[in-house]
Amino acid sequence: MAVISALSAIASALAVGIVNYRGGKELERYRFNNIEVIEKQKIQHMNELEKQKNDFKDKLERNKIINIDCQRKQQVYSQLMGRKSMILQSYASYYGEFIRSEYLDYRSRITAISRIDHERIRRMMPDQANIEFNKIVNIERENSLEFKSSEKADHMSRDLRQQIGKGNERLWMTIGLIQVIFSNTEDLKKLIKQIIEEQTNFEELEKHIIADIETVKEEIAIEAGYLTSNEIRDQWFKDRSEKSQNWLKTYYDKSSSIQESFELSIDALLYYIERELQKANEVISDATPAYIEIEG
Repeated sequence: MAVISALSAIASALAVGIVNYRGGKELERYRFNNIEVIEKQKIQHMNELEKQKNDFKDKLERNKIINIDCQRKQQVYSQLMGRKSMILQSYASYYGEFIRSEYLDYRSRITAISRIDHERIRRMMPDQANIEFNKIVNIERENSLEFKSSEKADHMSRDLRQQIGKGNERLWMTIGLIQVIFSNTEDLKKLIKQIIEEQTNFEELEKHIIADIETVKEEIAIEAGYLTSNEIRDQWFKDRSEKSQNWLKTYYDKSSSIQESFELSIDALLYYIERELQKANEVISDATPAYIEIEG
């Protein structure tokens, strides 16, 4: 019995040992497999992080390019604002002096004729009367304050016209940059065409003023021949003075209206650029990558 009990004990011990041995092997395999899984997960995680870092760098690079493009657009927008201010000031100054010069020349002519003593002229022989009439008119006109002021305004307008030339050159250089930096869409082309058309109105206004003042000069010369007395002369001068004031107001108003339309055409282009800048800023906002925290 004792021997059997001993053998049973040995068998039990061997069985437990075998089980423990197998369990140890299983545990070892589990640990090995678990380490392998962890390593794979770690490698996968590092690969994902590397991809995120590369994506992050790509987005930063794209964002940098977009930022540079946006800065160029902002710069040309600011440049156009400055050009607009300069050219509008040049046009306002030029047409102010140009119209004033023609008006003062108008006034110098009717003022000179108003100085003629028709009672004295009437006692002369016709040929002598015409010579004396023209002589007095020329002397009175050239000595008048209106004529001297007209000459001064004319010189100023010539200088200001050169400023317009320089201002226009700078304006259209900026508009040329806009066509390069922004997509030259049909909308942009229409806006630029509108600026050209509005600017052409300045040239048409000047041509109209020159033609009109020539007509006025002819009318004055014809009317002067019908001024047979000082009373008629005085009434004529009063009527012509009123007409000259109306003439001045008419062309000042026309000039202001053209300037306003021209300014609005540039403002329309500025508004277009503002919208494009807003779109660009939205792209930057969408393209800005989130911060990536790199572990280990």
